[in-house]
Amino acid sequence: MENLAEPNKNESLAVDARQEIDLKVGVAFTRFQTTYFQGKYGNLDSRVISYGPCQTPTLGFCVQRYLQINTFKPEKFWTLRPYIIQDGYELQLEWERNKLFEFDVATMFQQLVMEDGILEVTEISEKQESKSRPPGLNTVNLLKTLLASGYHKPKSGTDAGDHPPITPMRSATEDMLGKDAWKLYQYVCQHFLGTVSPDCKYLRTSVGFLIAGESFHCTGQHVTVEGFTSIMPWLAGKTMPPDYLSESELISLMEKNGVGTDASIPVHINNICERNYVQVHAGRKLVPTSLGITLIRGYQCIDPDLCLPDIRSFIEQQITLVAKGQMDHSRVVLHVLQQFKQKYSYFVKKIENMDELFEAQFSPLADSGRTLSKCGKCLRYMKYISMQPSRLYCGTCEEVYYLPQKGTIKLYKELSCPLDNFELLIFSMPGPEGKSFPLCPYCYNSPPFEGVDTLFGAVKTGASGQLGKGAGMPCFLCPHPTCRHSLIAQGVCACPECSGTLVLDPVSAPKWRLYCNMCNCLVFLPQGAHRISTTRERCPECDSTILEVDFNKKTTPLDNGATLHVGCILCDELLHSLVEMKHGKSFSKRMGSRGRGRGAGRGRGRGGGKRVDPKMSFRDF
Repeated sequence: MENLAEPNKNESLAVDARQEIDLKVGVAFTRFQTTYFQGKYGNLDSRVISYGPCQTPTLGFCVQRYLQINTFKPEKFWTLRPYIIQDGYELQLEWERNKLFEFDVATMFQQLVMEDGILEVTEISEKQESKSRPPGLNTVNLLKTLLASGYHKPKSGTDAGDHPPITPMRSATEDMLGKDAWKLYQYVCQHFLGTVSPDCKYLRTSVGFLIAGESFHCTGQHVTVEGFTSIMPWLAGKTMPPDYLSESELISLMEKNGVGTDASIPVHINNICERNYVQVHAGRKLVPTSLGITLIRGYQCIDPDLCLPDIRSFIEQQITLVAKGQMDHSRVVLHVLQQFKQKYSYFVKKIENMDELFEAQFSPLADSGRTLSKCGKCLRYMKYISMQPSRLYCGTCEEVYYLPQKGTIKLYKELSCPLDNFELLIFSMPGPEGKSFPLCPYCYNSPPFEGVDTLFGAVKTGASGQLGKGAGMPCFLCPHPTCRHSLIAQGVCACPECSGTLVLDPVSAPKWRLYCNMCNCLVFLPQGAHRISTTRERCPECDSTILEVDFNKKTTPLDNGATLHVGCILCDELLHSLVEMKHGKSFSKRMGSRGRGRGAGRGRGRGGGKRVDPKMSFRDF
């Protein structure tokens, strides 16, 4: 049994140094680029225009291969390839001149060789060579093998730092693991056995020939000791024509140039894909997009170091010295940040050089999108730009207003915000359980009530992009006392799952429902009703908002065909019997009790009300 050892302080400091450098540098460049370019161009199709000391050189490798492919001009050449037959085997001879680009000259040499017809052996040489057994298997090499074998890129894991080589721990069978896992297990076992096997030894024989004064040669190999190749036969390879970088090739380049760690390399590749800098094509080939190409070309015309792996390689060397205790953590971080600070200042001054490339490739905001809603400042129509990130642009005021992401945006009945006169929009999330809520573009970007996000729990999401940049105050968080779309008017009762408020979804007909303004809790109201709306009345028993329900004439549960009913969904027996609650993946129906209780006033955004556990309001669901 192994004993636990104390954590290595220097290795921890090295990890801290890497994280601090990446975060501070990345945030500075990303914030500036995103603000600058998304404020000018409408079809970038990316949530952020990001920079990263590892991410950007990773993109640089892909763009470099793209440029090599697209600047390559095919040129015809000719070569002589005579062959001889020895003991029934055909031996192809290689010409020492290799290739000629003049057809007439090549034809002349062909005639000389054919007319001579005599093959003279001029030299025979033999050399004993060997191929070393492979080193221990690490996660980077395993990932490359998986991608080369056609597996999809594994999900990102947690960086646990350095670890021992990957080795088999116990015997297993295909029935125990399944087809794919068995192939992976088999590879790990074979690789492990290969690491403890002898080197492969072979005899390389070269023969030189002379025909009509022209030199040719052929080379062959004869294995004398198979060694590890008897266990790992797949190591034999073949040349491939130039193509876009595959994920496996990109990983090799990153590893060779010291860009990223074995745990972070997949993350950097995933980032450039998610941000629409490259796209994965057939064969797991990484093809740069117009945005990715323009970014790299922009860095190249301002400061090529920003997209080359050299700086990152130097940083990793310094961090390695920190891990070994040979360099001071603080001095390394300070030195690197000072260097990037100078580069950042120069980059900002010269941003026009990159902007010229963007201008040639992308459409200005004024020429992008479609007319949607009126600006509250100039009363002119603003344009809606649906490409990531979704936003509105007022050409008159030259202002950009960010909107919730990954959903649909529509004009909301041409209604206006009473605070700033901007026309309201309705945002709908996808799926049968997606929320729909109104918002004012100006309030969403510049909340008019200080601390509203803290008070009512506004969620500023990052990667998920549900609300997105500028997520300050949709209408379901607004405490305006008289607006019909605010939390005060549309809030019904406290959420049973959190400290939020259940709000009426204004456009959910005929599948009426309430949703929580803080979590994913949903409450389904009487289905098929013609209309459901909130009133200004509150329940005297639980302090919830009274609802007015106009049932469908054909399906009304009321006596004598009546359709209009007013009541509290918690205390009114009829409404309570028609309500169902759904939260996440758990779904439960009302258990038969009426469910009286007290709703917390703070959950509705009201200062009054009795301070009772809001979950009591829904204890019977």
